[in-house]
Amino acid sequence: MSMFALTNLLYLKNEVICAFIVSLLNKSENAIFWAYELHYSGFDDELFELLEKVYYYFYATLNPKFKSFLNRKIAEWYETSNIQIINHIVSNLLIRPFNLDIFMLVQTCKSIKLPNNFDCTLDGLLAAKKYATVAKYVLHICSEAEIGAAKSRLEYLATILQPITAKNVSKKGHNLYLVSEYTPLDIGENPVTYKILETFCQHSVNDSGLLGSFHLDRPVDFKREWLTNWLYYAGCSPVWIERIESYGGKLDEEKKAVIFETEEQEEEFHNNFGLEPDEQKRETQEKIIPEIPQVKVAKFYNSFKGTYGIYNVTINALDKIKSLVI
Repeated sequence: MSMFALTNLLYLKNEVICAFIVSLLNKSENAIFWAYELHYSGFDDELFELLEKVYYYFYATLNPKFKSFLNRKIAEWYETSNIQIINHIVSNLLIRPFNLDIFMLVQTCKSIKLPNNFDCTLDGLLAAKKYATVAKYVLHICSEAEIGAAKSRLEYLATILQPITAKNVSKKGHNLYLVSEYTPLDIGENPVTYKILETFCQHSVNDSGLLGSFHLDRPVDFKREWLTNWLYYAGCSPVWIERIESYGGKLDEEKKAVIFETEEQEEEFHNNFGLEPDEQKRETQEKIIPEIPQVKVAKFYNSFKGTYGIYNVTINALDKIKSLVI
């Protein structure tokens, strides 16, 4: 299966994920749009895994009580599938303080080398502010028994750093707040299929100009593939494969194409779902699949490091990171 899954509105899935994260850190409500784009594409499990990961990456050490709200809302989602739950979680993240500590430790600790006879206590390392060494040990070396009740190594690292953050960082508290109801996307109301992308693609994945700091792994010639072979890549997302199969279509991995059982089924499919990206205005195309120049990780870090963190990443450490990995 191709690694390049296109979403409901034909964005690249991994770029939607990065756009969601950057929008959150920018405190932009665009984050709600990106979260729902993952939902409408059929990636619900991955969306809620992402929300949990984002919480530990950026919010956990400053907002430990938010964890119970997040867990409760995720459980509620799997019981009810209430579409407003996504809005409630993202909207409440948007107003909360964050830092880059855990996220940048995940990126930088990979280059840390520990001696074979490493036996330094975590308390000693924390007292010495050797946070990257602590992260290396917790994320890559320590045993499952040491993690204890934590659900993941990421949660365990956040649990270790949270008391230190609370002691060293002053911040205002934020209560959960009620949000306006999200209005569900209804493509069915638009009778002109080829107008769907122009109508509903409200934002560019690279509005921030920072997506180039992430590991996107997009081929140089992918725009040509997207214009001419979009349906094959769309078929890598649940919503599109369901649409394709409902008209007797299937993915042909060898030909990188979608093959329909009959010409009539193919024509009917395109009458209902032929979004025609090659016929879109340039403005619409550039929102969905813009050029994304590489951006130094230092620019991302300096944009969001703020004053709420305890881990100051050195220029040398930043230069060693070619791109950010989620």
